[in-house]
Amino acid sequence: WVKSFLGYGVVNQVGILLVFFILRVDQFMIKYFLGSDELGFYSVSVGLAQNIWLVSASVSAVLLPTLSRLYHEEKARVAARVLRTTMLAILPLSLILLLFASPIIKFFYSPRFSPSIGPFRILMVATYVFTFRNLLDEYFRSTGLLKVNILTHGAALALNILLNLFWIPAYGIRGAALASLVSYVVDALLGGLFFLKSGGLRATEVLSFSWKDLGLLLEGIFRRGGVS
Repeated sequence: WVKSFLGYGVVNQVGILLVFFILRVDQFMIKYFLGSDELGFYSVSVGLAQNIWLVSASVSAVLLPTLSRLYHEEKARVAARVLRTTMLAILPLSLILLLFASPIIKFFYSPRFSPSIGPFRILMVATYVFTFRNLLDEYFRSTGLLKVNILTHGAALALNILLNLFWIPAYGIRGAALASLVSYVVDALLGGLFFLKSGGLRATEVLSFSWKDLGLLLEGIFRRGGVS
């Protein structure tokens, strides 16, 4: 039992470490190729884009703990509802940040940070996509499919590094943002395929929103807030 528990913990930590590098390797490489000034512009883009994770983390805290108490077949369908609901919940904020990127950055950081605007818009899309993949991590953990996280995150990290090697020198911080977008999309697609296969689901069951999903979200919020 102890050996099995330790094995689970090690594999889980490897997956978490891979996510850390996926989210940070571009910044290390920007510092190396372009210097601190460009890294400063890029860091502003990253910090703003990742604000939508505050919303997704709240939704996950409400809905995802129930997965551990369900049978495998139920987990997949509940996870699909969680995915749909969360992606819908963060869509309005994502669109607002995307559409008003220029005035937001200029107001909070001054016009001097205008170079952050382009990468920020790209990273907003990338972060939205990676939110989907990040939620799948919880499903794979709850079903013991931790190696899926290692496989897909490892592939995404390798692709991210490879693209950054070429795109940062050629396109600057926009190239780094594009490399993140491409690698996040690949990670999400691979994770999504494993999710559909392991859960016996069709793609439409993950992507088709219904009003019941909104009810699930509201019920979870009221329950978490102590409203009966």
